[in-house]
Amino acid sequence: MLNKNSLRKIILSRLRRMKKLSSFDERNRLINQRVQNELQTRRGIWAAFMPLSVEPNLTETYQKFAGQIQFAFPKVVGKDIHFYLGAKDTEFQKGQHGILEPDHKNSLRVFASDFAGMLIPGVAFDSEGNRLGRGRAFYDRFLKTCAAKKIGVCFQTQFIKEKIQTEPHDEKIELLITEGFRLKIAPMRSFTQGFDLSGFSERNYI
Repeated sequence: MLNKNSLRKIILSRLRRMKKLSSFDERNRLINQRVQNELQTRRGIWAAFMPLSVEPNLTETYQKFAGQIQFAFPKVVGKDIHFYLGAKDTEFQKGQHGILEPDHKNSLRVFASDFAGMLIPGVAFDSEGNRLGRGRAFYDRFLKTCAAKKIGVCFQTQFIKEKIQTEPHDEKIELLITEGFRLKIAPMRSFTQGFDLSGFSERNYI
């Protein structure tokens, strides 16, 4: 089992290489398509995210479902993240970690109990629903207080077969969506029972 820092370096290196490939936009389109399929019957307030350059960009999905779902976006405040509704495209500002954040002065804050679901980014995910973030535990602290459906969204190259090293504060997701598959996380069930791994090679998705 790789330690978290080593795994982050490996995955981020893969993503930087993948970003240069001509297939990057098509992979992103397929992720949007799968997320949209998942949201077809959903309503209410959902946590969303603005991507870094190597992360899935779900802007197309946010626009398509704007009349059906209210999307709230995170802003780092101290050691926590707060979510805000109502920000327009022109009201996002680059935060301290280089991610676009809503202008909280022109947006309505929503709390963990308000969410019907969450679309969650990450550096890596495994078959047991474990998530590797960027090391600051912003999402883990929020997820611990939130009972909404938790959906991880990433490129297939960010999915790993080995178990991610976990700590007591780490929180799991319930569903993972990539451009290649949708994986429902079943508690106390091995991945090979729920998904066909034959022919799987992480190298295929770099």
